Amino acid sequence: MFNCCNNCRSCCPGPRGPQGIPGPMGPTGATGATGATGATGPAGPNFDTYGSFYNPNEQTLTTGIPVTLTTTITANNLALAGNNIVIPTTGTYLINYGVNITPNAVAGNNIYIAVNGVGVTGTTRSLSTTAGTSSSTILTLTAGNIITLMPTAAGVGVSAVGAPTAFLNMTQIA
Repeated sequence: MFNCCNNCRSCCPGPRGPQGIPGPMGPTGATGATGATGATGPAGPNFDTYGSFYNPNEQTLTTGIPVTLTTTITANNLALAGNNIVIPTTGTYLINYGVNITPNAVAGNNIYIAVNGVGVTGTTRSLSTTAGTSSSTILTLTAGNIITLMPTAAGVGVSAVGAPTAFLNMTQIA
């Protein structure tokens, strides 16, 4: 039998050579089919509790007597009860509040948010003779809590020029 390697060295395979360098990347393949739509998740919470209240009339602030709020701009599930707002649903609320210029305010005259008649730490703001005083806070409240804007002042008048004398806005956020 004829063996090429015995008779002709050019026909016989030699040892394997080193691996060559990789070739260029090929083109991107076609996009696959879109998968099926997943199941609808549960409904998120419905925070539809809010209110915006103010007083357009001049008033006098006196320690121990709530700041007077007389008018509702818009509200859903919140309402004025006297000068208070009763919380209908336990949750977290964003509260914005303030009073207009108090021309005869002196050091120590303030406003603050009270819950069930107790001042909330961190909500006290000094009254100003030259500009309105306002602030915001976020509080976790329980259904039935009573929210009031309170002053620490002795017969301090609040101007109704250019803005309401007082406002209190609340929105449930969680």
